[in-house]
Amino acid sequence: MLLVSRAKRLVQLNLVFQFAIALLIPPLTKTMHWTIAAPFVNQGNIAQATWLDRHVPGCRHQFTLIPRRQPLDSWHERKSKFTSLGEWVN
Repeated sequence: MLLVSRAKRLVQLNLVFQFAIALLIPPLTKTMHWTIAAPFVNQGNIAQATWLDRHVPGCRHQFTLIPRRQPLDSWHERKSKFTSLGEWVN
């Protein structure tokens, strides 16, 4: 009798575990869409802009780059390490 109740409990736990996994892990056929707004991507360089999206293998992720209207000054010669709100809006 004790073995039967343990077996039932294991079956119930297994079903709960499978249900939880199904909720937490998206199916392999589902595509995740990412929208990226990076300050170094602008309308003039969007075709050759390099970001992490170029290094993600497979087809489970889709990326959309949002370009800036105007390029920023040289990224490495900036006086501040932060992008201001005005720079993001342009």
